[in-house]
Amino acid sequence: MRVVYYICTLKQHEFIIREEYRNMKKTSTVSYKRRDSLFRAFALFMAFLLIFGITLNALAARWEDVINTFLRGTSFEATSSKLVASDSTGTDSEYYKSDYDSFEEYYEAGRELNQRIEAEGAVLLKNDNNALPLAKGASVSLFGFNSTQLVYGGTGSGEAKGSAYPTMKEALENEAAGLKVNPQLWDFYLGASSAPQMGSYPENVITSYGSYNDAAIVTIARGAGEGQDVSKSPNVLALTQADRDMLTSVKEKFDKVIVLLNTTNPMELGELVGDEYGVDAVLWVGPVGQYGMFGVADILVGNANPSGRLIDTYATSVFSAPATVSYGVNGLNQFSNFDGTNYTVYTEGIYIGYRYYETRYEDCVLGRGDASSNVGAFQSADGWNYAQEVTYPFGYGLSYTTFEQTLDQVEISSEGMITATVTVRNTGSVAGKSVVQLYGQQPYTQYDIENGIEKSAVELVGFTKTDNIPGGESQTVTVEIDKKYFSSYDSAVEQTYILEPGDYYLAIGDNAHDALNNILAQKGYTPDNSAMDAAGTGEKVYMWTESEFDAATYSRSNGTKITNQFDDADLNKYEENTVTYLSRSNWAATWPVPGQELAAAQSLIEKYSYHQETTDTDLSRFTFGESNGMMLATLIGADYDDPYWDELLNQLTVEELISIVAWNGRQANPTIGLVESAFADSPNGIGTDANSSYVQYKDLAVLYFPNGSVLASTWNHELAEEYGRMNGETGLYTANTGWFAPAVNLHRTPFSGRNFEYYGEDPVLSGEIAAEVVVGVQSKGVYVMVKHFALNDQESGRQGLSTFANEQTIRQIYLRAFEIPVVEGNAQGLMSAFNRIGPWWAGMCKGLLTDVLRNEWGFNGIVITDQYMANSFMDLSCAVLAGNTSVCNPTGDNGIAALMPYSNDAEVVAAVRESAHRILYVIANSNAMNGIDADMRIEIVTPWYRVMTIIWIASSAVLLAGALVLVIVNTVKLKKERAMIRKRTFGYWSLLVSALCGLISIIGYATFEGTAVSAFPVELLVLLTIAVVMDALLLIKPLPVLEFLPLMFYGLAFAVFCDTQSFFISNVFVGIDGNTFSMAFIACLAGTLLAMIFGGIACAVNTGKVKEGL
Repeated sequence: MRVVYYICTLKQHEFIIREEYRNMKKTSTVSYKRRDSLFRAFALFMAFLLIFGITLNALAARWEDVINTFLRGTSFEATSSKLVASDSTGTDSEYYKSDYDSFEEYYEAGRELNQRIEAEGAVLLKNDNNALPLAKGASVSLFGFNSTQLVYGGTGSGEAKGSAYPTMKEALENEAAGLKVNPQLWDFYLGASSAPQMGSYPENVITSYGSYNDAAIVTIARGAGEGQDVSKSPNVLALTQADRDMLTSVKEKFDKVIVLLNTTNPMELGELVGDEYGVDAVLWVGPVGQYGMFGVADILVGNANPSGRLIDTYATSVFSAPATVSYGVNGLNQFSNFDGTNYTVYTEGIYIGYRYYETRYEDCVLGRGDASSNVGAFQSADGWNYAQEVTYPFGYGLSYTTFEQTLDQVEISSEGMITATVTVRNTGSVAGKSVVQLYGQQPYTQYDIENGIEKSAVELVGFTKTDNIPGGESQTVTVEIDKKYFSSYDSAVEQTYILEPGDYYLAIGDNAHDALNNILAQKGYTPDNSAMDAAGTGEKVYMWTESEFDAATYSRSNGTKITNQFDDADLNKYEENTVTYLSRSNWAATWPVPGQELAAAQSLIEKYSYHQETTDTDLSRFTFGESNGMMLATLIGADYDDPYWDELLNQLTVEELISIVAWNGRQANPTIGLVESAFADSPNGIGTDANSSYVQYKDLAVLYFPNGSVLASTWNHELAEEYGRMNGETGLYTANTGWFAPAVNLHRTPFSGRNFEYYGEDPVLSGEIAAEVVVGVQSKGVYVMVKHFALNDQESGRQGLSTFANEQTIRQIYLRAFEIPVVEGNAQGLMSAFNRIGPWWAGMCKGLLTDVLRNEWGFNGIVITDQYMANSFMDLSCAVLAGNTSVCNPTGDNGIAALMPYSNDAEVVAAVRESAHRILYVIANSNAMNGIDADMRIEIVTPWYRVMTIIWIASSAVLLAGALVLVIVNTVKLKKERAMIRKRTFGYWSLLVSALCGLISIIGYATFEGTAVSAFPVELLVLLTIAVVMDALLLIKPLPVLEFLPLMFYGLAFAVFCDTQSFFISNVFVGIDGNTFSMAFIACLAGTLLAMIFGGIACAVNTGKVKEGL
C-alpha cells in the first residue's frame, strides 16, 4: 500500500509539476507574444517615420529654392549658400541702393503711388450735368454686391494676395474724401452670401436711403484671369438682368446716379450710358489694386481731376470685332487631316481694335471697299455705321475741365526722326492734365491691294501727358516719333519694310476717332459732303508727300537685313488661298468666316514632329572644368563680348552649364562665385503673386498696384517709370533679382482672361509704357522678363496652340509691343509663350528668338520659357538652339532631365554654353551681386530644414534597426511555441491586398501616358516590382521579420512618386491649363499608397499569429 501511496503521490507531484510547467510555459508564451506585439508596433511606427522622413527630405531637396524663397524675410529664413567675406576694405559693393531709409518709408511711398496711379488711370466716360465731383461730406448710398466685394485684380500670376486691402467704404470715408456712406445698406451687402435681388431689400435699408441720398454710387464689376477666357455665352461683358433691375430701382429713388465700372475687360456700355436708366456719370476704375480705391475717392470729390484715357475701343457689341470670329474656344480648330494640335488663325490681320473701326469708318466716308455693307454690322440698322457700332473710341476720356490743343510745328530730320510741338491750353477753371495723342496715316495704294499689304486709317505713333495745368494756362510739349512707324511690311515682294509714294498725315486728336476726323477734314471732307459723323479740324494735321518708292531705308536694323522670318506661320505660304485675311479693299468679301475646316499641307505636318538629332559628338573644341579662379563679380559691368567671359565659362562642366540653364542661374555655384537668387511672378507688383512659392515679405502683401490696364490708361511715361522703380525697390527689400513682367500681349479682343495684365489694344502705347516700367525696375537691379513672347493673346487652349498669322500682322502689331521695351527700354529678359507660332513652339522659334530678337533688335539678355510643363511640344534641346536661354520652373530638375541626354551633342552644348553666358551676363549686372566683390567666395550649405529631415531620417533608421533586432530576438525565442494558422488571420489577407494593390500600381505605371513633367521614373517600377515579389514570397513562406521589407519598398516607391510628381499634382490642384489626373495616374498613386497601408497593417497584426496551446 505504501508503495502504491508513494507511486500515487509521485504521480500527483509529477502532475502538479507538469501543470506548473505548463502554466509557466503558457505565461512565458503570453509574455513573448506581448513583447512581440509591442516591438512590432514600435518598429512599424519607426518604419512609417522613416518613410515620411525620406519623402519629406526628397521633397525638400526638390523644392529647396522655393522653400528658401518662401521663408525669406521670416524668423525661419533659410539659405543654400553663404558668402565668405574677402579681406578687401573700402570697396562699396552695394551696386543698387534703395532711395528710402527704412521699409516703412518705402512702403508709404508705394502706397501713395498706388493711389496716384488709380487717380490718373481711371477714365471718366460720362458726366452729365456735372454730376461729378461730389461735395466733400456728401451722404451717399453704395449699391451693388460688388461694392463690398471689389475686383482688386485678376486671377493667376496677377492675382491680388493678402488681407491688407481697404474697402470702398473705408476709402470714401477717409479724411481726404470725407463722404458719409449709408451703413445700413453697406451692412446688408456684407451679410449677404451672394448678390441680393432688388425685391429682397429689407424695409430698414430702403428707409435709410432718405438720409444718404446725395448720390447713389453703383458698382458694376467683372473679373477675369489666367487660364480661361471670358465667357461669350452667356456674354458676361454685357449688362445682366440683375444690373438692369438695380439701375432701374436706384434711379426711381435717387436724383443722382453714378456708376463705377470695376472691370478687368471692356464691356458693352451703349445701354448703360443711354437714356434708359438715367445714369448721370460713369467712371471706369478697372481692377483697383491695394490702395487704388483712395484714388477713386479723390476723383469722386474732386481732389483729383480724372485724366485717364481708354486703351481699348468700347464697341456697342463686343462681337463686332472681326477677331472674335476666330478667338477663344471658337479658335480651337483641328485640321481635317491632322490632329496634332489645336490651331487658330488671325484672319482679321492688322485690323484689331480701333484699326478696324476707324479704317472701316474712313472707307465709309470715302465710299470704297464696300465698307457700308451689312456684313460685319452688329448694331447698325441699315448698313455698317460707326456711331451705332462704337460707344467710345480708343483714347477717349473726359475731365472736370476742358482743353484746347494746337499743332504748332512738325520737323522731320534727315535721320528719320519726327518732332511734333503741341501747345495745350486749359480752357476751364479747374487744374488738370491732358493727354497729347498723335496719329499717323499712310497712303493706301494699288500696290498694297495687289500685294496684300494693309494700311490702317490711323495708327498711334506717339503720345505724352502734360503736367497739372491750372485753369487758363498753357503748356507746350514735344513728342519725338520714329518715321519707321509710317512704313509698312511688304511680305510678298520686297520682304521688308517699305515707304510708298503718296501723302502722309500726322494728326493730333482727343482720341483716335477725333484724329481721323481731323485728317478727313484736312482732305476736304465735312459732314455736309460725306458720311462723316462730326466735323474735323484740318489745322491739327501735318501732311507731307513721299515721291519715291523706298524699300531700303527701313530694311536693316542693328546691321542685320530685315526679311521674312514667319512664312511658317502663314498658311497661305504652304498653299495659296488657304486663308482669306480681312482687307479694306473689300470688307464684305473678306470678312472672317467662323468654323472653317482646313487641311494641313504635308510640309506643315512634318514640322510638328521635328526634334533635335545628335550628329556631332566632338566636344574637343570646348574647355570644361578649368581652374583659373575667375569669379562672376569680376565681370560686373563688362561688355557682353568681353573675352573674359570665356575664361569664366571654361571653369564650368557640362553638367554645371546645364544646371545654370535649367535653374535660370538661381542656384549658387561656388566655382564661379554665382550667388543664390530669386525672382517674382506678378505683373502687378513684385511680391504679390498668388503663388507664394516665389516670394512674400514677412506677412505683408507688398504693394499690389492697380493692374496693368489701369497703369496704361494713365498714358503717363513718367508715372510708368516711377511704378517700375518702386517695384525695383520692392525687389531690393524682398531680395528678388528677376521679375516676370511687364506683360505686353495685346487686347486682341475684349475676351482675353488676362487683359487686366496687358496694356491695351495698341502696340505703341503698350510698348512705350512697358519701356518706362523696364527702365524703372532695372535701375534697381531687378531684371525683367517681358512676357509672353509672342502672339499669346488668348487663354483658351494656350498650351501648344498653333497661332497662324501673316508676317505684316506679326511684325507691325504683335512684335512691336515687345520691340519697344527691348530696344528703347534695354530690357534684359523676355519670357517666351506657351503657344506655337505656326508649327513652332514660341520657345523654339528661331525666326522669333534669334533672327528678330537677337539679330534685328540686338538683344543679349535672357529668354526664359513660360512655366515649363515638359509637354511634348516644349523641346528644350530645340529651344536652346533657337535662342531660348533658360527654363521657368520652381525647380530645375525637369530642365536638367530634358537637357542631359544631349550633353554629348556638340551643337546643343554650344547653345547651352551661350545660354549660360547670357544668363550670367544679366545676373552680373543685377542686384544679385549686391554685397559681392571679386575676392568673395560662395560656399554651399545645407538649409536648416534639410538638416532636420536628415536628423529625422537617421534617428528613425537607428530606432527602427533597434526595434527589428528586438523583434528578431523575441521571434527566435517564440518560434518553437508558435503554431501557424496564417490563412485564417487578418494579417494574411492584409498582405494579399497589399500585393494586389502593388499589382494595380504596376498596371497603372505600364498604361500611363504622361508628359515629361508627369512621366513615371523607372525607379518607381523597380521598387514596386520588388515589393510585390516580396509580398508573394511572404504569402508562400512566412518570414515574420521580413514582413517589414515590402512595407519599406512601398514606402520608398511612394516617396519617389511624391518627389517626381509633386509639381504635376500642384498644377492640377491649382487648375493650370486644364491638367487632370488620368485613370492610370490615379491607379499608380492609389495602388502604391494602399499597398503601403495594407503592408503596414499586415506587420501590425503579425501575419504569423500564434495559436494558443502547446
